[in-house]
Amino acid sequence: MAKKTSSFKVPKDNASLAALFDMDFFPSEGAAIGGRCEIFDTARRIVENSKIEKMLHAWRAEDRGDKRPGPTPWLSEVQVTTLMIVLTLSRRAPLFTEMRDLLRHTPVEMLATIGIDMPDEISDDALYHRAYNTYQRLIEVMNPEPGSLYWLMTKDEASTWAARHRDRKHTVRRARAHAFGNALLQGTWMLLPRGARRSYRGDVAFDATVVAAPARGRGKRSLYASSDPGAGWYRRDGDHDGGSTARADTKYSRTTSELLWGREAHTAISYGANVPVIVLAMTLDVPGKRLAENALTCIDALHNHGLPVGHFVADRAYLPGTKAEDLALPLRARDYRIVFDYTRDHLGQQASHAGALLIEGRWYSPGIPTPLRDASIDYFLRQDYDPQRISTSTYEQRIEQRKAYELHRKERADDEGYQRLQCPAVGPSATIKCPYRDSHPKTVDRPLTRLLPVLLPKPRPQVCNQQTITVPPSAGAKYEQEYPYQSER
Repeated sequence: MAKKTSSFKVPKDNASLAALFDMDFFPSEGAAIGGRCEIFDTARRIVENSKIEKMLHAWRAEDRGDKRPGPTPWLSEVQVTTLMIVLTLSRRAPLFTEMRDLLRHTPVEMLATIGIDMPDEISDDALYHRAYNTYQRLIEVMNPEPGSLYWLMTKDEASTWAARHRDRKHTVRRARAHAFGNALLQGTWMLLPRGARRSYRGDVAFDATVVAAPARGRGKRSLYASSDPGAGWYRRDGDHDGGSTARADTKYSRTTSELLWGREAHTAISYGANVPVIVLAMTLDVPGKRLAENALTCIDALHNHGLPVGHFVADRAYLPGTKAEDLALPLRARDYRIVFDYTRDHLGQQASHAGALLIEGRWYSPGIPTPLRDASIDYFLRQDYDPQRISTSTYEQRIEQRKAYELHRKERADDEGYQRLQCPAVGPSATIKCPYRDSHPKTVDRPLTRLLPVLLPKPRPQVCNQQTITVPPSAGAKYEQEYPYQSER
């Protein structure tokens, strides 16, 4: 039987799309009735809030140097960006054929709202090429990977091509591209009602997602590189770097190393009470590369946009997967409170300093009982038939009992990562009673956890001889986090 061809055509006009999508709301200062006029207004406000016109003007002046600027084009880079946003909000692909049709069929009064003055007579080809040429001027100032779209390179040629793009000029262009995209994201943030923006406390969830390349990757045996040589192999597990993973060793599964040729979008996403979950900042890079650098680029973009500082929550690829000096310490220097998870081989004691023990991200007294120290090991790592495996209720109790043995933070870490911690048996806020310490008068009538003499370390370590200790960043900064592991916070 012959295969029947579908008569379905992709709808492009708003009236047809309204039957497929909810067109009744656009991000604005409250609800707005969907329609072409409202779409243009939303796109215009995004661009105005982003301040990209000022950015582009500064970049062009920097690149031009002492040269005089050329003639003013009919379509500016800002106007082309606005038209692309209009197409996106209209659920239409941001293609230049679509942009040509948009310019042709939109009332001149509506185009005038974004500063476009339509000529009396202009052909469709001229509309297409003017939009395309303006777009080329736009990406010229911030394209870190310039090159021909119509030339397939060998792998040796691609290596030479990539080496040329590691100089300062292309590094600046990459930074500009990220600044441009993050400015537009800030423009969308400013569309939220003022009450929602004021409710935001600076908490971000950081994650990465793959963006498939428009070209396919090439295997090791191929002489030619991909027609999109700037992308890389992505795998779902680990740090997402699939460059060293053999294709034959993979299969399609959410839990294995399925390979995909593309780029990785690193995103900082808002969360919190009465705050919508939206992307606040992002970068685009080769999968699994420069994780810490991309995270800090997003965080610095939030700072530049004047957003508050709160929690930084990330998966294990970022924390503790990166070096402490690359991400964890810079985040603390920016006053972020970091929260993350551990792999199984990182549970239990992770470091020590001056006698204090770092257990799953927090510093504890050396006198903490072994069952409390190894609670996560006894719960997560032991098999069901192991008599030492503890129940869920017992685990929760031990996590709660740990709190009494935690060292008290005297002040936040300084810019270099040093922090002062106090023994939990010292002062009016003491939480344990230790034979090595005299009780504070204000704790005499308060029930305190008694530390058994048999659990005390001998000889007495520094933390037991001094009221406070200074913990350097080299001691456990990779694993330290804001809250006790598996606690309610």
